[in-house]
Amino acid sequence: MRRPAICALSDWFPGSIAARQNRATAFRAVRCFGASVLYVGADLGGEEIALSQLRPAFADLCAEAADHGIRIALEHIAWGTLRTLDNALAVLEVAPGVAGLLLDIWHISRAQIPLEQLKRIDPSQILGVQISDADAAPRGDLAQDTRSRRFCGEGVLDIVGFLSCLDGMGVAAPIAVEVISPEAQQMALRALCQKAYQTGRYVVNAAAAARKAKA
Repeated sequence: MRRPAICALSDWFPGSIAARQNRATAFRAVRCFGASVLYVGADLGGEEIALSQLRPAFADLCAEAADHGIRIALEHIAWGTLRTLDNALAVLEVAPGVAGLLLDIWHISRAQIPLEQLKRIDPSQILGVQISDADAAPRGDLAQDTRSRRFCGEGVLDIVGFLSCLDGMGVAAPIAVEVISPEAQQMALRALCQKAYQTGRYVVNAAAAARKAKA
């Protein structure tokens, strides 16, 4: 079994008591589970935090992570400062060797980033991959729509194309299913896990079959 990643820390900016407590809790979880990567988000409120603020704050977080011997995976988000790959990559520059990216097909699709653009990323910088599905049109704004996701194969996202693109780049990051929705929250835990695994496994196998067909 691969060493797990811990998901996810959002309030981590230096300066507030809450942020210090959140960071301490996250790093305790990392130690407890023997994780190698901590997933983090930024500007989830869509405040358009300036890169001049975000970069030094992220450097501070990564320095602490380095002391714990782990890496930080910054999630690309479909709204706010990190909605462009340029901005996400600019943040990573402050902590080479420690910082990487978490790529989620929902965010990539809703940010309207062509899969071809992902090839700009060094594959070693991609530390995590998340998959789910979605309707063609968002339900409300993106912050609302992110809580209306579907299981793989139940929407219109090109999950096989996404995974095939990453595979062609040589990405070896772990893949996780992330379905956030009222329907998923109402399911029994065992049924939820089984459906997430089965639908996720189906698209992963489909991407592998597509790769073999091209070989």
